[in-house]
Amino acid sequence: MKEKEIDLINFIVEILLRWRMILVWMLCGAVLLGGYSYIKSWRAVVQSHQNSADPKWMQLLDEEQQWNVKYVLEYEELYRQQLTDGEQSVLLQMDTCVVKKAVATVWVTAEDQERAIAVEAAYEDMIQGGRMIQYIANQAELPISVVSELITLSHKSEHAINVSGYDSFTLSVIHADEQMCRNMMQAATEFLEKEENDLRKILGEFKLTVVAQEPADANYTSIADKQKAFVSNLFSMQDTITKRKQAFTEEQQWYYDVLVNEKAAGMSDSEAAEWGIADRSTEETGVSIKYVVLGMILAVFCYAFFIFVGYVFNTKIRITEDLQQFYSIPQLGLIPNDGRGKRFLGFIDRWILSLRDRNKRSFSEEEAIKLASVAVKLKVEKEMLDSVSLIGCGLKDRSLSVCDQLKSFLSQNNIQVSILSNVLYDAQAMSGLENVKGVVLVERAGSTLYTEITQELELLKRQGIKILGGIVVE
Repeated sequence: MKEKEIDLINFIVEILLRWRMILVWMLCGAVLLGGYSYIKSWRAVVQSHQNSADPKWMQLLDEEQQWNVKYVLEYEELYRQQLTDGEQSVLLQMDTCVVKKAVATVWVTAEDQERAIAVEAAYEDMIQGGRMIQYIANQAELPISVVSELITLSHKSEHAINVSGYDSFTLSVIHADEQMCRNMMQAATEFLEKEENDLRKILGEFKLTVVAQEPADANYTSIADKQKAFVSNLFSMQDTITKRKQAFTEEQQWYYDVLVNEKAAGMSDSEAAEWGIADRSTEETGVSIKYVVLGMILAVFCYAFFIFVGYVFNTKIRITEDLQQFYSIPQLGLIPNDGRGKRFLGFIDRWILSLRDRNKRSFSEEEAIKLASVAVKLKVEKEMLDSVSLIGCGLKDRSLSVCDQLKSFLSQNNIQVSILSNVLYDAQAMSGLENVKGVVLVERAGSTLYTEITQELELLKRQGIKILGGIVVE
């Protein structure tokens, strides 16, 4: 037997023909490294949690120290709320040097004092209950919170006459813009007059008189005082927070930082105490796509390496190997396996095989058997023999079926055929070689060992039996 050489094309085809197993290995690699990435990320999160907040620090603070830290946090929250309210307040943002004020005195006249007081009280309820505020906000296209700040109600106008059957109240509207101030007062007057008929049906007859003044400049020192008080309160709160934080111990400062992170992550104190962590908002477990792809690639390389090792150390004859080249005996036939193309997605297998057989004429199994039968017949006739023996190691299944078909064809051509299997290991089969004059080796690719073919050839030479050639069955 001559030395074998590794054919790169055949090796690549050998790998590609196992594409189904390659997909399985890729899936396994993706699952394994994907699972590893998930466990790795989970451990990283747990480790981060342990490093960010160790519950033993909590044991270094008594209840009063913890309460002081939480008090500062709540006070800071109140400070931020006050600051937000101040930024949204019209009065606190108003320039006190440019204020327009409109005043409306509303007189209620009725038959008796009780009815007048009842009507005036009903109007006050409408104003304070928010109905008039809502109406003015809609008419002036302003937020309700803004309108409620700019309108004030006072009972008993300084111009009221203490006479039976009369009562009054005063509405004041302020705004930096004169036209807006006028519009708001007009909307208030419309509301009062619109409700007049409904109140008559309930409380009886009365007369409503609204005396409204045009907007005029007003020096509102009360607004300035309110603004100063607000700013002073903010500075006071900020100073209190600063002093309390400066008094923190190292442990309190650490606890403060932990709670600040917990608040940012939307965690409650009980959850933080249970887990002993500071911030989980940016940490999460998951499967890394990078590891999944890496697992698939590594799996393919590992499987390809195993195929390479098996290919190099292979001891069995391959379908692509020529008996003439290795053993100097004529190769009379090569029987392919048509069943490969009938497997799931068999067209892929056929395409891969076409890469290997790109320079060869391909035959079906039936055609290949007919060609091999004719080749054996011609060889037998050339050697002037009337009988031939088909021998091989482990003739069964397909290889035995091929032998039966060869025997059937040759018998029709008056050639006696005997089939001997396992002549190396079966004494009865070996004794059948006694009267044999010519043989054809029928070997199964992927099953028969190289050494077995060599031993068969040596046995036949010792017996002086003519070797007509060989047939390889896929």
